[in-house]
Amino acid sequence: MYSFNLLKRSLRKSIDINLFKNVFIFYLVFSVIYEPIQIGLVKNLLLPFSPLISSPLASGIIGGALGLITGIVTFVFYTILLTAIRSSEEELKIIIPRINILSRKVFKVYVSGIFSFLLICLGSLAFIVPGVILFKRYIYVSIIAEKEDKMGLIDILRRSREVSDVNGWLTVRSLFYSFGLYLILFLLVSLVNPAFNISESVVFSFIAGWFFPVIFYSTSFYGFQDAVNHQLET
Repeated sequence: MYSFNLLKRSLRKSIDINLFKNVFIFYLVFSVIYEPIQIGLVKNLLLPFSPLISSPLASGIIGGALGLITGIVTFVFYTILLTAIRSSEEELKIIIPRINILSRKVFKVYVSGIFSFLLICLGSLAFIVPGVILFKRYIYVSIIAEKEDKMGLIDILRRSREVSDVNGWLTVRSLFYSFGLYLILFLLVSLVNPAFNISESVVFSFIAGWFFPVIFYSTSFYGFQDAVNHQLET
């Protein structure tokens, strides 16, 4: 029951008009940069220069640069989104930090996110089960990295492990429910229009690019908040 309630709260947050108004401009900038790279539009624009960039070295450099750009804009937007979700709940108003504060937050979220992702991948390479356990253990890493300015990487990982012991599996279950909703939507769209190519739809990508990060981070934030409140009560 708790996992369903967590999902319901996250779904409500995804249609929060105040959140959308305050973050939309950042999401629009993110989409304008991210989507053309993802759908191959940038590479198509570079086709006239193919004789100059057809070598493996040039292709590798361009591919690496495009990957770096998408990574940067993704973590910048996700950090802004995390900050907006947290501030809207904790301070009852959405606060977007100044560029110097935001840059530090982005760096911490990036480093902690990459490090925990690598740990989860290593666990998954051993067997699937260790990977799932590590995913549960570090599910709150991004939330803590954005919130706690003075915590180092090891403390962030330790804090996530401690808090996830309270309700981590319930939060993971809620995230699986949200993924199930995406699969249902995908199947419904495919049944209604079998010729529709969902991977090439800019409109669908734009809509999904808003809802799923908001639902994911809202679920993680609410789960973290509930677990911390439970710790304080006991």
